[in-house]
Amino acid sequence: TAIGRDVEEALAGYKVPVLHSKIHQRVAFAEVAAAGKVVKELGSSNQAAIEIDGLMVEIGKRFQ
Repeated sequence: TAIGRDVEEALAGYKVPVLHSKIHQRVAFAEVAAAGKVVKELGSSNQAAIEIDGLMVEIGKRFQ
């Protein structure tokens, strides 16, 4: 999105580590929240779950 690009550009001007994973606005997040669940419960092929997995892996690598 345009907002995402603007944020990336703004953060590039700072000397702070920035994660590369992107979490998009997806209906799945609202649906699972309403059901009291998490996207991981939708299965490993669900795009929202894939994005969250990618974020978890990237965070994990930062703290090894």
